[in-house]
Amino acid sequence: DDDLSRAAVAQVLGKLPAETRRLVVMRYFSGFNSTEIGRKLGIPPATVRTRLRAAAALLRKLYLEDSKDSAL
Repeated sequence: DDDLSRAAVAQVLGKLPAETRRLVVMRYFSGFNSTEIGRKLGIPPATVRTRLRAAAALLRKLYLEDSKDSAL
């Protein structure tokens, strides 16, 4: 199950726009906080958090769409 979950996450991550994917990877896979990400990318930490919230919503939507498609 864990391998399937990882594969599903990887597939959905691949559908994100490159900059959005970069933020998600930096935060959730590399462990940087919003201040560190903002400093590296030259954007305010609040903007990082806003973009991460939008990315999470998009990931949820894409994951649910993929789940629905694979159930057919």
